[in-house]
Amino acid sequence: MLVLRGGGCRLRGCGGRMNLAVRLLVGVAWVMALVAGSVSAEEPRHTIEQTADQTVVRVLATDQKVSSEDLIAALTEVADLDGQVLIKRLPHGDLDLTKRRTLASLHLVEKSLKGRAEIGVERDANGVVQALLVVFDRAKIEQGKLHSKETSRKWIKSIGAATGHSVEELAWGLRGLDTLMPKPGQPVIVLIHGFQGNHDSLADLQQILTQNEFANVTFAYPNDGAIADAARQLAVELREATVLRDSPLILVTHSMGGLVARRLIEDPDLDDRRVRQLLMIAPPNGGSNLAYLPFTTDWYEHLKERPVDGLPDFVFRSSMDGLNEAQHDLRPDSRFLLDLNARPRNPRVRYSILLGTKSPATPEQLDSVSRKLESLTNKSDTVQLFAPRLRKIFDHPLELTPGSGDGAVAVERGQLVGVDDVVTLPTDHWTATKTLDTEEGRQLVQEVLQRLR
Repeated sequence: MLVLRGGGCRLRGCGGRMNLAVRLLVGVAWVMALVAGSVSAEEPRHTIEQTADQTVVRVLATDQKVSSEDLIAALTEVADLDGQVLIKRLPHGDLDLTKRRTLASLHLVEKSLKGRAEIGVERDANGVVQALLVVFDRAKIEQGKLHSKETSRKWIKSIGAATGHSVEELAWGLRGLDTLMPKPGQPVIVLIHGFQGNHDSLADLQQILTQNEFANVTFAYPNDGAIADAARQLAVELREATVLRDSPLILVTHSMGGLVARRLIEDPDLDDRRVRQLLMIAPPNGGSNLAYLPFTTDWYEHLKERPVDGLPDFVFRSSMDGLNEAQHDLRPDSRFLLDLNARPRNPRVRYSILLGTKSPATPEQLDSVSRKLESLTNKSDTVQLFAPRLRKIFDHPLELTPGSGDGAVAVERGQLVGVDDVVTLPTDHWTATKTLDTEEGRQLVQEVLQRLR
C-alpha cells in the first residue's frame, strides 16, 4: 500500500531486479502520460540500496516533484538497463507528489505488483515531500520466479515421461557409495563439480585421489538449478548414506561446487558435523560478472552433445537440470550470494582456496570486444538498452584479464573473509577438469594433495 507519513515513508521489507523493475517502469510511464507536468532538465538524482532481502530506490524530489528522467534512470539501473534509451521514448515531465491524482495512479501501479514492490513518499517533519521511494521485496520476487520455473519443469517433466524420459536417468546424487570401503576413521572425500558439470567433470582428479589411496565419491546436482537446492540435496544424500555414517568428510570442489559446499556447512539447518575440511578450486565466492551475460549457456551444453533432431531429449535434460537459476545466483549482487557471504565461516571446518590467474583471453581480444560493444551500442537502441550488463563484464574484465582471473572467476572475487589459506596458481578455470596432465595441472594437484595429507 502507498503510505504517506510525516517524517518519512514506512514500508514493509523488500528487493528485486529485472522483470519487476521493467513492469514498474511501464506502470510509471502510464502514470506520467496521465499526470506529468513541465519537463525537468535536472541531472538524475537517485540512490539504490540493496541487501539480500530488499532493494530500496530513493528518487529525490525538487519542489515536491520527481523528474521522469530521474525515475526512469533509477528503475532501469535496478534492471541493469540503459535508461537513456527509454528516456527518449517514454513520456517526459514531473510527477507532482502533492496531487491526489498522482498518488492515486501510483497506488494503482503498486496494487498491480501484488506485494512484490511498494511505492511510498518520504516527507520531512513539516510534511514536505523529500523523495519518492520504491521498495522491492526480493524474497517475494524470487519465490515468484522459482514458482514459475517449477511449474514449467513439471510440465516438461510430464512431456518427458510421455516420450520415455525420467529425471532418474540424470543420475544426480552421490556416486561411488556401492564400492566405497573406508577404513575406520579414514576421511572420505566428496568431489563436487561446478556450473554445467556432472559426475565425470573431475574424473582425472578423482583418479589421482584414488591412486593416492584417498577414499572418495562424487556428488552431482542440477547444474544450472538453484544453488541452495543443491546444498539441501547434498545434505540429504550425506545423511542417508549409511556407509559414511562414521567417516570424517572432506569436500573438494570446483567452481560453483564451492558455493554448494559453503551453503551446506554455513547454514545451521544443513550443517553436517562430519565435514572437517573444505578445499575449493576456482570458487566464485563473490560471484562472477560473466553471469550477467544476457543468455543461458545451458541449452548449448546439451545441444552440442546431441543432434538437433533430438530436440525433445535436450529440451528435457536442459530444463530438468535447471532453468538458469544458478546463473542468476552467480551474479555478485544476487540475493543468494549476499545472504551466503553475510554468514560466518564454520569454525569447525578448515577452509582452503586455490585460484587461477591464467585467463585464456588476451588484452588485445578484450580491447577488441570492448570497441565492438561501443560501436554496436552507438548503432542500435536494443544493444544500448542491454549494454550495462555487458559493460559489467568488459569495462572491468577482472575474470578475463590474465593475472587477475582464470577466465571465469576473478582472484579478487574468489577470496573469502575469514579464510587465510589462499593460493594463486598459473591455471585457468578449466585446468581442474581438462588439463591436469600439464605443468600447471600438476602444480594444482600438488597443492591439493598437500592439503589432504
